[in-house]
Amino acid sequence: MSNPEESEIYSLLRDGEITTAEATYTKMLDDNYYEVADTIYPTAHLQEFLCIYVSDDWFGSLDEETQKIVKDAADAFLKETAEWMLAREEESLATLEKNGMTVDEEVDIDGLYETVRQVWDTKFESGEWAYTYDEIDSYRTGVPAGEAGAADDAAEGEEAGGEAEETGADEDAPDAEESVDDGAGVSMGGIYNDETAQP
Repeated sequence: MSNPEESEIYSLLRDGEITTAEATYTKMLDDNYYEVADTIYPTAHLQEFLCIYVSDDWFGSLDEETQKIVKDAADAFLKETAEWMLAREEESLATLEKNGMTVDEEVDIDGLYETVRQVWDTKFESGEWAYTYDEIDSYRTGVPAGEAGAADDAAEGEEAGGEAEETGADEDAPDAEESVDDGAGVSMGGIYNDETAQP
């Protein structure tokens, strides 16, 4: 089956056409997935990035004091929004559990990653996806694609990875200079599932 539309997920789960799907906890609650699924696997693989973009010409036309005011306001807004979103996710998860869903913390994240990575590699190598995995991952690590051990260095918190964490983006990232704030990553992923399907 090809990827179904979001509006089809409830009925497909209900009718047994699919046994597994993914969504944020809030989405699961809003769409009443607890009526047709009983297990949540908290994979945290979905990331919601909050960003504010403005015209580089406009931002560059502002004096330094005004730029700082804009940046500080953006930072405050993004922080408040991220906190609100996280609180809403926690409330949604608690409500899903009250409605009978079980959270299975034993999900094999490494196995899931390795399975998905095989699909990524196929799509990248075939040209179906325009960029390579390393090029995309370089935005996370701050290390240019192709440099040996880039991901490992970043994961170990070495200098290159530390810089990426502080600056939030690779200097060569598209439109990086136009971002007022690089955003707050909010982990909201989950897989809901019935007991017959393991991720």
